[in-house]
Amino acid sequence: MRHLDNNPICWIAVLLAGLLGGCGGDVPPGGKAAVGLATIQGKVISDEGPITSGAVKVTDARGQTLTTAQIGKDSRFRIQVPSGAAYPVVLSVDMGEGKMLEAAITSSLAVEQDITPYSDLVVKSARSLGGVTPENIARAAGGAIGQRGQRAAGFAAESPTPTSGPRLKHASGGGHGH
Repeated sequence: MRHLDNNPICWIAVLLAGLLGGCGGDVPPGGKAAVGLATIQGKVISDEGPITSGAVKVTDARGQTLTTAQIGKDSRFRIQVPSGAAYPVVLSVDMGEGKMLEAAITSSLAVEQDITPYSDLVVKSARSLGGVTPENIARAAGGAIGQRGQRAAGFAAESPTPTSGPRLKHASGGGHGH
């Protein structure tokens, strides 16, 4: 132990070995396992307005349903994603008549994500690009922003619903950022 006391590089090596020792496991390509419980909250809003009943389902990158949470009368939900979840995870709401609204979360750092027609467009576009991976979500979000811009410019009907991307917690664990 005396060598560790005098050599900070050894401490760094021990710390990295401990952190990396937990890596691996059954995580699909493009998916990353979470390191702890993640709490995500948001609103569910359709083209017709706030959704005040139903459930939000969380599915991980392996296709496994992880958990569900009820939507409140204020259209809000709060859901805890278990540690070990393979990201990205998809939040989905069954709207009935074969319609779904979805949103994707790429990191356990996300703390807020609304489920809206915009977030749904991002998920559907990512799937059409080859799957819900962080790379395809980023590409799809860029395309969806362009489509929202066209709607705002009058090229298509503007959705009356507010939208937001995921809000992340800072690495320090406090506060919110974009």
